Amino acid sequence: MARSIRFILLPALAVLIGGMLLVALSWLLYYGIYMFFETVFFPTDPQSVPADQIRTGSAVVLFLFYLVVSRLRMPAVVKATLFVAPLTMMLITIVLDLYMRPLAAAAVFAALVAGSIFIVVRFRRHWLFGLAIAMSVVVSLLYAWPR
Repeated sequence: MARSIRFILLPALAVLIGGMLLVALSWLLYYGIYMFFETVFFPTDPQSVPADQIRTGSAVVLFLFYLVVSRLRMPAVVKATLFVAPLTMMLITIVLDLYMRPLAAAAVFAALVAGSIFIVVRFRRHWLFGLAIAMSVVVSLLYAWPR
């Protein structure tokens, strides 16, 4: 019992809690960039802020940053935790950018999720990456899917 707690439950909790904290941190980073642009470049017309471009750019930069960091030698639990935020932000960006075309949003969303699952299975990544993908899907759908 103690072994299953140490090798299954604690790493899963680390991915879930750490992943949510990183998603919140990445959202706050996006919000800070957005507020900077609104304050500095669009002080008289805040509706003109290019939110889609800022959101897409910050998600792509975050994903590229993860690709660089994932090459470092780290435990699987750390890599899986770090994987949650970029994937979640990319999925949120897809849904919000294609908001007026829900079928296209669902297709691109499903393609990114399927590609992530394929990479995890193909390269025999740790099971925590599957948990990270599942968490990213749930969080991004709760946040961005039309109500």
